[in-house]
Amino acid sequence: MKHYNCFLLLLLILFFQTKTASIFAQNVEFSDVNRAIVKYFESKKLNAIASENPEIFEAIKFYFKESFEVEMIDCESCQIDFDEFFNFDLYDMYEHESKRLSEEVYSFDYKEKYRVTLLSESEIAASLEGKAPRELLTFIPSRPLPEWESTGNEDKDYETYKTKLRKWSLDFPEKYKELFTSGEVKIVSIDNFLAADASRQNSILNNSGGYIIKD
Repeated sequence: MKHYNCFLLLLLILFFQTKTASIFAQNVEFSDVNRAIVKYFESKKLNAIASENPEIFEAIKFYFKESFEVEMIDCESCQIDFDEFFNFDLYDMYEHESKRLSEEVYSFDYKEKYRVTLLSESEIAASLEGKAPRELLTFIPSRPLPEWESTGNEDKDYETYKTKLRKWSLDFPEKYKELFTSGEVKIVSIDNFLAADASRQNSILNNSGGYIIKD
């Protein structure tokens, strides 16, 4: 029974991969896309971009597939299986964009298996004839607001949070302005946040994507 269930699971995986490939086969080569791209773009929209604005299509591909470098943690000289990296280990550049720096590369470990190095914003602009990452992000639904990460050092934690929030606001300026007028999120001053007891702080932080902490 165990082997039978595994066989069924394998068939389902193959079915969905084939189905996804067939959707894009009409206009866009399946090798051009990965699961991260498929997650953010419906086939009709992506095919329209590829047909009507191929330069933007190439820029989107570059962002999701080439705006970083990757190597195996345990074997720097080993070749990367990008099909596995994108479609099974599900690397999504968009989810890590807040880590990108303006002038320097930034490296981090992904799934304890890969070391990913993000190109700097200036390197990307050079590769895309002046287009900054935030220009590409206008084609993608805004990623979730950054969250407060507590290390026990409140000053450092706030500086880290502010840096991420500032980057988010630059990437999605219209959405950021809208949050302050829509009542969609709770705006909390840093003084009130730090003065609150642990229970109140946890109540704020547990509302993922529902708060902004400011000066």
